[in-house]
Amino acid sequence: MLMDFTNNTDTITSQVQDFSRRFTIGSILRLCGAHKQKGIEVLKVFYYLSKLLFCGTSMNRDQKTRKYGNMVKKDTCHRFLQSMKMDWNRFLSLLAKEIIDKDLLPIRRNDCKGEQRPFFLVADDSSYYRNRSKKVELSARSRDHALRRYYKGFRMLTLVWTDGVSVLPVSFCNMNTCGQKKLVI
Repeated sequence: MLMDFTNNTDTITSQVQDFSRRFTIGSILRLCGAHKQKGIEVLKVFYYLSKLLFCGTSMNRDQKTRKYGNMVKKDTCHRFLQSMKMDWNRFLSLLAKEIIDKDLLPIRRNDCKGEQRPFFLVADDSSYYRNRSKKVELSARSRDHALRRYYKGFRMLTLVWTDGVSVLPVSFCNMNTCGQKKLVI
């Protein structure tokens, strides 16, 4: 059953903190290069951004109404998300490893013969269309091999872990062309 998170911020806060404790988000953030630059702790900024995500509220609207407390400012969030020292791809990979080790592997499902199902790593090359955009940095003219036509945008390579029922992203990469003629300027 899905919960209505939009009106119950206390539930969201407790769920995010429980998730953070269970999967050691603080230590994963430290391993990936996140550290306190000014004022507020990194984990509190992460909690704040997670609350906004699950409440469906934009940071701009929250900053105007101060609905979830005024402990985190907009520039603090931007500094956290845009830090050159923070490796978000490594964060995603380490978090996926923790979730797989603590939640998904202990409950591996059996197939009809009673044997444990194997798990797989699946790589997916998807097209990310930006046809209407004129000034997107590093956007290129690429070919969609499934539809057999050209488009403006990027290719997105995603690595996911699956056991046939559950799917968990492990890593991702946005790619573009190396040819200067195909870049859209």
